[in-house]
Amino acid sequence: MSSIFGILNTGRQALNVQQNGLQTIGNNISNANTTGYSRQRTVLETLSYGGVRLAGIERMRDEFVSARLLTSNSKLGSSSAQSTALQQLETAVGETDDSGVTVSLRNFFDSLQDLSASPDGTSERESFLARATQLLASFSGVSDQVTQLRTQLDEQVKQQVEQVNTITAQIAELNQRIGPQSQALENQQNTGINQLLDQRDNLINQLSSIIPVRVIPTGSGVMTLFCGSVPIVEGASAVTLQLSPDATNSGLSNVVIDDLGGTRSLAGDLGEGSLGALIRARDDQARDVLDQTDRLAATLARDINSVHRAGYGLDGVTGRDLFTGLSASATFSSTNQGTVSAVSGQVIDESALTFDDYEVRFTSSTSYDVIDKTLGTTVSTGNAWAAGQNIEFGGMRLTLTGGAPAVGDSFDINSYGGMSARMDLNSAVVNDPRAVAAGTTSASGDNRNALAMIALGTQMTMGNPPAQTYEVYYNNMRVRLGTQVNIATSLQQQEETAQQQLQGLAESVSGVSLDEEATNLIQFQRAYEAASKVIGVTDEMLQTIIGLI
Repeated sequence: MSSIFGILNTGRQALNVQQNGLQTIGNNISNANTTGYSRQRTVLETLSYGGVRLAGIERMRDEFVSARLLTSNSKLGSSSAQSTALQQLETAVGETDDSGVTVSLRNFFDSLQDLSASPDGTSERESFLARATQLLASFSGVSDQVTQLRTQLDEQVKQQVEQVNTITAQIAELNQRIGPQSQALENQQNTGINQLLDQRDNLINQLSSIIPVRVIPTGSGVMTLFCGSVPIVEGASAVTLQLSPDATNSGLSNVVIDDLGGTRSLAGDLGEGSLGALIRARDDQARDVLDQTDRLAATLARDINSVHRAGYGLDGVTGRDLFTGLSASATFSSTNQGTVSAVSGQVIDESALTFDDYEVRFTSSTSYDVIDKTLGTTVSTGNAWAAGQNIEFGGMRLTLTGGAPAVGDSFDINSYGGMSARMDLNSAVVNDPRAVAAGTTSASGDNRNALAMIALGTQMTMGNPPAQTYEVYYNNMRVRLGTQVNIATSLQQQEETAQQQLQGLAESVSGVSLDEEATNLIQFQRAYEAASKVIGVTDEMLQTIIGLI
């Protein structure tokens, strides 16, 4: 009798196992089009005393391909964000046949040519001032558009930081549910755990397109996630990314995390991913375009003013500038530890301005070095300083007030920042076109000063070292930007192709094939029917035996 009941038990176990197999196949078929679903497979195990048992429900996934996909997601997120941002930047500095900085520069010098032909002409003077106004509007237009783009990119940075924080919090919660205590509450088939694992993997994929993600398994199904060298998810805990306004960067946001009672910038860890690409587009490419436009405007103003100041208007007055706006701006370093409360800059000698970026770095509370950051050279070292003393170099004056600097404190100063936005015409020439200094004297017909200003248009005054005209400098900037756009677009296309190939590899393992599932369905169905047949035949045998008794 025990052998017959043993056969019944074997049949019962077989029915349960095949039923679970059918349920797994049904689940696969129903999720065939579910994004992020990993195909599941029933794992069977023979028993030592005969029969079969369900060893578990295996989630089909190639971990090697999955890891490569995370890297691909980050690269594609980076190239896509960069390509879009650079295209917008290219539009901001775009030129048409009748507008733009290049056209305005050409028109400005052409109008000077007309003025030199008729230095006493009222209409020529008014036309020249109109062309100068057009040039100012072109500079201001580029400045406005690039500044607006930087602000838009900053808003995208804020949005992506919020997304990262939301995703990492969800991953930490899933880690907690997937952990040992939660696993004990799941049924033997682990189908619930598999769903949680799919959810977590989908979130990690989303996260990897925003920031570079490295996944480290820690046991019991729990994952630790790193962004660069920073563990952003550890078990059930997630690091919160924060935004800190940077006074040295127009108040735009730095991405930081809490660290040892202070904050630590995450910029160095955001290599790939859309967040890092947005920050680079905002602070590198867009800022570089703005800086170069400002340098061009500042250099033009300095050069034209130098010549114009030496000439005479028809009213007999000399020493007047044509353009206004040249000034120096200074900022604190965000890492300064001293008690200096205010810093300011001033232009004291336009002829000595280089329009480079300078840094004043204190080597003690009473001495400092001056560094030309643009050229990467040291201007001077061991300069003495005392409270209330101004620091002068390169045609600029730096004033520190409110306290003493600490060792290592630094202050940045330049004389071009924001020039394209604030550059304007001297009110004297606006109110009276006769004030335009076309001659080296006030004599009627004197055009020598206008000719000297015309000559500036072909002089090599731009670049380090100066080797380009104003127009060539600006056009070269636009060409470089166009090249960057083409490279970014090409890289995006390459990454899209690479990701499609990796997704195909992942799908070949994790994806659901309806044909394969149909075959498996028949296989488990037939096994289920056979197990039922075994139970039926055994039952007939049992009834026969009972009848004999």
